[in-house]
Amino acid sequence: MSLLVPGGANTIPTRNMAAAIAWYSDKLGLRKIEMEMDEPEGCQALGFSKEEWAITLVPPGRENAEELIPRFYTSNVKKARQFLVSRDILVAGLFQAGRCRHHVAAPNAAG
Repeated sequence: MSLLVPGGANTIPTRNMAAAIAWYSDKLGLRKIEMEMDEPEGCQALGFSKEEWAITLVPPGRENAEELIPRFYTSNVKKARQFLVSRDILVAGLFQAGRCRHHVAAPNAAG
């Protein structure tokens, strides 16, 4: 199991798909994966492995993506914070939700 686990829709609008894919690959270790989607045109699913979807990058204006807050869950806040900071990802806050579940807001650095 990955340190970070998807915690919701994680649909992220981006104006530059190539830059966003490169950023999420470099910073979080995500890779392109094949995934069935209702409207796949212009979208790209990324995951920690072929079987572990994490986020979907979409063109701006798709599926109310601007209203969603991408997030990941972790069972180890300290390790998740260290992982993110070591990759120069601004960590605004890690929040506890429920029993021993924490979520991390995902950055949208590639805009």
